[in-house]
Amino acid sequence: ARVLGNDTTITVSCSLGEFELNTMLPVIGHSLLESINILSHAMRLLADKALSGMVVNSDHARELLEKNPIIATTLAPVIGYENTALIIKKALAENRKIREVVLETGLLSEKEVDFYLDIRRMA
Repeated sequence: ARVLGNDTTITVSCSLGEFELNTMLPVIGHSLLESINILSHAMRLLADKALSGMVVNSDHARELLEKNPIIATTLAPVIGYENTALIIKKALAENRKIREVVLETGLLSEKEVDFYLDIRRMA
């Protein structure tokens, strides 16, 4: 709440300045530094109390990503919107990976599927 208040203070103070002769500059500086201090302490607490010790389940994350319909959008320019939509619908209905469904259709070779659905390349 304090950071939001400081943001409003800075906004109003900036609007009161005339020709770079802003008499509110000390208020702007104080509010900005206070917000930076509050947020940096909050980030430190978040890291120490919430994020420390967390372990990413890479296998599960990859599986979810490979089932996500968004990755199939890269196929639309290649196999067309309609075919892509059918692949997405089938993958969602059967809870399968997009890659598996594309290979099953035979529209693309395995090498092409690997290229178009390469998640690292997308990122």
